[in-house]
Order: sequence, then structure tokens, then C-alpha cells
Amino acid sequence: MLDEVALRFPRLKVVGARDGYYQPGTEAGIAAEIRHCDPDIVFVGMSSPKKELFLREWGADTRAHVLHGVGGSFDVLAGLTRRAPLWYQDHGLEWLYRVWQEPARLGRRYLTTNAAFIILVAREYIRRPLPRQTPASSGASEARQPVETKAPRKPL
Repeated sequence: MLDEVALRFPRLKVVGARDGYYQPGTEAGIAAEIRHCDPDIVFVGMSSPKKELFLREWGADTRAHVLHGVGGSFDVLAGLTRRAPLWYQDHGLEWLYRVWQEPARLGRRYLTTNAAFIILVAREYIRRPLPRQTPASSGASEARQPVETKAPRKPL
């Protein structure tokens, strides 16, 4: 994959890379390795929620300016996984295309996480207070005077 990155982004300076497989308890050492490389940006391509947990707990210790969990983006960059057609991308449905590509691996995860997300959104929607009606917002139209937004001119 680093060869592909070098071809596509010849001016990019990659200061380090490692796989995302490690034994629990070695995270502090991994953060120190990253810090030693002095990166501006760290991309973490581990599975969820492992990457989010690592970044939350150890991200600041890397001293990188930007931390970004990229999920399957490295697989796409390496040519292992195809991006969804533009229609799916434009409509926010790339996840659906990925499930179709890898149903055994992603189906259960997306079904449970997307369902949990929909439930959270629905719960917040139900809990939100209704907007209060004021005379101005109830449809009664009063003649409004334009508001002066410019500072008054000073004489020369």
C-alpha cells in the first residue's frame, strides 16, 4: 500500500507505518513509537471500535496535530476493496454497498450499529420541545422596518 501512496502522492512524506495488531497493554509503547516519528497527521486503519478507543486513550500521547480513524480507506487505497458507485456515495449509502460486498463481515455490524443510531435519533426527535409560537412566527404579518446594519458614516 505504501507503494501506491508514493505513486499517487509523490510529495507526501510518510514517517512511519505499522500494522494494527498488538497485544493489550502495549498501547503506551505504540503511542511512544508514533511520537518518536514526529508526524503531523496519524491515520489509524483498525476495526471499530478499536481505532476509536485507541485514539481516545492514546491519541494525545502521539503529539500528532491531526488524528483520523480511516476504517476501510486503506483497503480502498491498496485496491483490495472497491468504492461504491457515485450514486451511492452522493446519497450517503456507501455503507450499503460495502455490506453488499462483504455481508458476512459487515452485515451484523452495520445492522446493529445503524439500528442503534436510528433509535437514538428517533428518541431525541421525540424528546425535543416543540417550537413556541410567537405572534411573528404564527403567520401574523406585521410591517417590519428594515434594520440599519452599516455603521454611520463619519464626515470627512
